[in-house]
Amino acid sequence: MVAVFLAYKSKDRMGYALGLMWSMYAWEQLLQQGNSFLLQRSSFINIGLTLLAIGAVLLAYPRGELKYFRFQMPHLTVICLLTLAVASSLWTVSPRDTEEQLITAAPYLFAFVIVCPFLAQNPKAVNDAITVTIYFGALVLVGLLFSNFGVRGVVLAKVAGVEIEGNPLATASYAGIVAICSGFSVYNDRSNKVLMLVKLAIIILALWTVVRSGSRGQMIALVVSTLLMLPLSAKLTVKRSTVIPLLTIAVFCLGAIFAIDYFSLSARWRWESIDGARHGRFQMVARLLEFWADRGPFTWIGGLGSSSSFKIVGFYPHCVPAEVLAELGLVGFGLLGLFVYGVTNRGLSFLKSTSIDPSTRLVIGTLFTMFFFDGLLALKQGSLLGSPFFLCHGISIGLACGTAMMHEKSKRPIQRPARATAAIPSSDRNPSRRGLIQ
Repeated sequence: MVAVFLAYKSKDRMGYALGLMWSMYAWEQLLQQGNSFLLQRSSFINIGLTLLAIGAVLLAYPRGELKYFRFQMPHLTVICLLTLAVASSLWTVSPRDTEEQLITAAPYLFAFVIVCPFLAQNPKAVNDAITVTIYFGALVLVGLLFSNFGVRGVVLAKVAGVEIEGNPLATASYAGIVAICSGFSVYNDRSNKVLMLVKLAIIILALWTVVRSGSRGQMIALVVSTLLMLPLSAKLTVKRSTVIPLLTIAVFCLGAIFAIDYFSLSARWRWESIDGARHGRFQMVARLLEFWADRGPFTWIGGLGSSSSFKIVGFYPHCVPAEVLAELGLVGFGLLGLFVYGVTNRGLSFLKSTSIDPSTRLVIGTLFTMFFFDGLLALKQGSLLGSPFFLCHGISIGLACGTAMMHEKSKRPIQRPARATAAIPSSDRNPSRRGLIQ
């Protein structure tokens, strides 16, 4: 019912649709449990949310909410990078894998690279999406808390006595986003103590979801991103002390460590297990880059072709930068680096801009932290085509910052040069006295 209400309100506030889009993967698993209709039609929810987002964009246009929309450099860079991925099908070493992965990823890339940026180009809409993520996300996490959990993920169904689990990394990643949004919101507004306690409880619930799923990378990325970005954003925007957020993060980390030990979840968190996973990923990356390096200058520049990793190492290498370098060459790697640099430079410049009000800058700081969180995850999981949130959040930062700056400029009064007539003699001010009128 809450989702239906938010979907209805999206006609007036497009940020609600953006918040629902962010919840796509986690909410999908919650609804699919034991539901044969949704399990057999796995894209049903994704298509529905994308259509909702498109509808929100179309309704926002007549209201003038998109009048400041301009394609920014990060957005254009991503479009060029994905165009290169499609073009690489002409020289790929694995045409079948390239075609299959492009077809599979196309709907998600369309939703998050093309549609979502229109929703996120306004800081007000981003703030609405953050609010939806906090409260609707809390309901999703509560639903997951009381769901039937398997080894690491939600049990979606049983086939021949074997439990089929959802993707634990997707739920853990969404829990990390909920924790980031809640943490920044607490720091931004402390006027309502009851609401602040509710948000702290949501953060604890989000951390427990990450721990329960055994997602080590998500926990590490969440801790690192908040340790770096929360104090930085707070100092640059609201000029507050960074001691309290650091202590808060430390307390939550200690709580997570206690939960891991107390609830017998420590097997995946032992160094032997972590080191084994790290070693396996390094081996795949090394094999892939070695194959790329042996192919010659053309491959160095243009790469082996999108999704060629499947043929070379049997799967994607769980490291997006290395994958892009091998599959899309130095050109693709340069575009990826330009994207990250552009987003980082734009985000930091905006946070330091004193002409923008602190609350708007803190909204961008929240989005920037989400991007940083996704960027850290891209170093240990996923592929370029399978990282729509990383691309979406980066694009959204560029667009939202650009919109806010243009809106701020539009509010400034136009400075017109004063007419300096006081110092001009009266005879000179009257043309007829100077014989200039014939």
